[in-house]
Amino acid sequence: MEYFEILNLKREPFSNSPDPEFFFQSRQHVDCLQKLEIAVRLRRGLNVVVGEVGTGKTTLCRQFIRRLGSDTGIESHLILDPQFPNAMDFLQTVAGMFEGDADAIQERNETRLKERIKQTLFRKGVDEGKTIVLLIDEGQKIPAACLELLREFLNFETNDYKLLQIVIFAQQEFEVMARTHANFTDRINLYHRLGPLPFRDTRRLIHFRLQQSTEGTDINRLFTVPGMWAIYHSTGGYPRKIINLCHSCILTMIIQNRTEAGFWLVRSCIRRMFPEKRRQFRMLKMMMAGALLFSLAILLADDDRRFDLFNRMERIVAASHGARSIVAIASDGDRVPDDRSLAAPPGSTMPSPIVTPGKGIETVSEPARSEIKRQDLENEGDEVADIGSPARKTPWVLGRAAMKKGESLSQLIQVIYGEFNNGYLAAVLQANPFIRRVEAIEAGRTIHFPAIPTSVGSTDMQCWWIQLDEQAELSEALEQIREYHDQGIPVRLIPRYHPDAGLRFVIVMKGYFFEESEFQKRLAEIPQAISSKARRVRSWGDDQTVLYADPYVM
Repeated sequence: MEYFEILNLKREPFSNSPDPEFFFQSRQHVDCLQKLEIAVRLRRGLNVVVGEVGTGKTTLCRQFIRRLGSDTGIESHLILDPQFPNAMDFLQTVAGMFEGDADAIQERNETRLKERIKQTLFRKGVDEGKTIVLLIDEGQKIPAACLELLREFLNFETNDYKLLQIVIFAQQEFEVMARTHANFTDRINLYHRLGPLPFRDTRRLIHFRLQQSTEGTDINRLFTVPGMWAIYHSTGGYPRKIINLCHSCILTMIIQNRTEAGFWLVRSCIRRMFPEKRRQFRMLKMMMAGALLFSLAILLADDDRRFDLFNRMERIVAASHGARSIVAIASDGDRVPDDRSLAAPPGSTMPSPIVTPGKGIETVSEPARSEIKRQDLENEGDEVADIGSPARKTPWVLGRAAMKKGESLSQLIQVIYGEFNNGYLAAVLQANPFIRRVEAIEAGRTIHFPAIPTSVGSTDMQCWWIQLDEQAELSEALEQIREYHDQGIPVRLIPRYHPDAGLRFVIVMKGYFFEESEFQKRLAEIPQAISSKARRVRSWGDDQTVLYADPYVM
């Protein structure tokens, strides 16, 4: 008997292989599949899907191949590992795949191989009317020489379409490569970013996998809601981590002769799989208890007393964690007691969160910031922005905004910071302790958004952005963005701070542009009343400028 049959399951529910039968159709994955299929059928050329490790890129790739396989007019080829030792090996592999006999390709002349590939694409794409698709998994491993060859393949085209459709699935390191190869980046038709799942989709993923593994069994009993919340909290919503942790829970249930995985069983599995989570659980308990006591005291106090308690709480937390601190706005969640809370109080050391690539978000109190050595951070492999000294009055909160009907917190985070990840979510939740259920924030509720400086890596790309508007308040900028979205205009927000201009919220069209023709084409797609006020942006300020969203995130 297989181990899963003890729980009346017909097959292993949490296998970590990319089985298309277990493809969970979350909103972002279905959206990505639809965009890819449209792009391929219209023969638009180059498409890129980027996501962190464990966000489901490989499973999405297999599902896309499966979907293409039902159409006889589409011929797809997959490269699992594009880390070729040289360009010649890559050309031989591609030529062999397109001709159907990889071993028969003995040609070692690069020019003749390119011509051979070109003729094959013309014969199949024009004479036979087929759509040829080249899919590349682990795209971050593509060498620079092979990236240039892919760019050349995109030059094989008719007057109406590209002869080769390229779909690259890659980790976020691919973005760095793309920035240094402007000619390649300029040809990207679709750029889709995958992120972690929200709690709602985490529950649905677990239920879906169990449903696929059984017939008629009540699968809802296997994982309790508190158990699934513990899974979501520890995995951050990353599908691979969710699947591995659920597999461990299933094994533990069998070993301990349990019939369901509740909070404590899941927690025991977490402590075995992620030893570093033990300290997080202890800190979480302490933070929750402390937050409860302070919240009660603050709610019972008048405005002046409330403000004093807020300062005391920040100093206590900072002292208990050494130089490090957490962001916490001790208000009732609906309003800030008075205008003093929108700037660092005199003599206080309000923390300023920092975002560094690959590290997520951490918050450092003001005295500690003055002692941070740039070289220490760079030694860890990250590029960090200069964040200034204590004398520089950088804001610690971007502003506040009310939730609109139909909006979610993740959507607002995406709009304000340019992307959604667990670090941003944690910082916003710390700044809004009243939030108990992320997925159930009522319309009209006011959310405070902390100022989280982002580190923008250096780039040699000669590009520009289209600025449509600029606002001095976050709430006004969000209202403007909502109006643009209602008109079907794709825009994004770039919050930035400069000592002279203060905090400003720049609204630009999504993406950035390399050629004048592309710039004019995008302007022609929006109403004249809006495009007449648009202007180009070529840079985002001097070394005193602090950005709170990466302009290069597409």
